[in-house]
Amino acid sequence: GICKKYEKVAVLELKNAFDKEHIYEICDQIAALDYLDQTIFISFCYDNMVAIREKYPEIFIIADAKRGDIGNTSAMYARAFFEQGLVDAVTLSPYMGLDTVAPFLEYEGKWSVILALTSNPSAADFELLTLADGRKLYEQVLLTASEWGSKENTMFVVGATQAQMLGGIRKLVPDHFLLVPGVGAQGGSLRDVAAHGM
Repeated sequence: GICKKYEKVAVLELKNAFDKEHIYEICDQIAALDYLDQTIFISFCYDNMVAIREKYPEIFIIADAKRGDIGNTSAMYARAFFEQGLVDAVTLSPYMGLDTVAPFLEYEGKWSVILALTSNPSAADFELLTLADGRKLYEQVLLTASEWGSKENTMFVVGATQAQMLGGIRKLVPDHFLLVPGVGAQGGSLRDVAAHGM
């Protein structure tokens, strides 16, 4: 799995305005960190990903693209992201169902990072809706999408502002890796994430 392959963790969001030297400086700092995994969470920008992949081939790169489209279009997105070898994972919207995610799951050694419970304020518009069986919509997303792939190619996005939900989420997907953005400026607390999610 991802935690076994990489030795350090650093989660950053790099905006398109960053120049390559600034990116290199950040990556050098990441390489010096002493945590569990070594990861960059990068806002999609082709030039940035080329720069990082060339200089830091050992860093696990997630393209924060939030793609989700019909089968043929989704297949082309998967090809664009994965066949050039620039990224290791892509964030995906599951709203349109399996056929939007399936093309990404076909690439061995690559990861689909599926939006489940996000950190934005309007996440409640849909993700927290209660279904007829009493489950929340995000819970159904976790249960259904966890059957599409495996713990070796599927992660879920759970926003740090939703830290109180992490205990229940872990019961639904106990073995899947969770990407937990939103610590800091978006209002999420690393202390809360650790308390509820570990």
